[in-house]
Amino acid sequence: TVYPYIGTINPKTRGATPVIKVPGGTVGLFPSFTPDMEDMYLADRIYGFPLGGATLMVATGDVRTEPGANASAFDHDLETATPYYYQVLLEDPDVDVEYTVTDNTIYFRFTLPEGKASNLLLTFSGNANVEAKDSKTIEGSSAGGRGRSGSTGPVQHFCAELSNPAASFGTWQDGAITPGSRSASGRGIGLYASFPSTSAKEVVEMKVGLSPSSLESARGFVASEIGRRSFEQVKEEARQRWIRELGLIQVEGGTGKQRSLFYTTLHRT
Repeated sequence: TVYPYIGTINPKTRGATPVIKVPGGTVGLFPSFTPDMEDMYLADRIYGFPLGGATLMVATGDVRTEPGANASAFDHDLETATPYYYQVLLEDPDVDVEYTVTDNTIYFRFTLPEGKASNLLLTFSGNANVEAKDSKTIEGSSAGGRGRSGSTGPVQHFCAELSNPAASFGTWQDGAITPGSRSASGRGIGLYASFPSTSAKEVVEMKVGLSPSSLESARGFVASEIGRRSFEQVKEEARQRWIRELGLIQVEGGTGKQRSLFYTTLHRT
């Protein structure tokens, strides 16, 4: 068993950073936790899910643009972390977040609560542009934030396809929200997709293709690597890839904890 949190506790080196990805994949993802926490495992809040030049978060109620205002408490007892799949209950909005991956895409599944309006929020770093092309498609790109040298990060293009049409969209820039707006560009921008309150829990899926080369490539990754496959099918394909990869080395003996440490370390290499 691989447990991604092994090795994250190391005061001297800040430890290893967990990641959910497939062998050889270009896309990897793990939540962003409470800032400045030396020990990721002890962090008590999730601030979002980084997608290169953007961060995705889900919240309920009125739209808020500050990351801290949307951060949510979570509990490791209500979390699943494997090399190919991640799940967590965001306790404050009562939203269950799941995702799995392919080489160049991330496949999200959100279980939204009943009786509350929910918002998917994309916050961009650096110089970016974003547009809701229709009620189920969001596209854009970001050059990332500025590094210490003053240079900008690499460009990341993305295409996100929603399984359910959003009831409305809005954007913001430097904290100023524009309800009904479907596009924004520049620095300090974001976009949200709103889903109305329902009498039962609602499942919304989101397929995200990422490409450093072009928006067309990002669209193509969603079509070719996910296509009509279900969430469970994509998850199982990713699981089988890790079984084949880690199965190249077979070990015997030792305790379950020792074998878990071995395969987690192998996974990191």
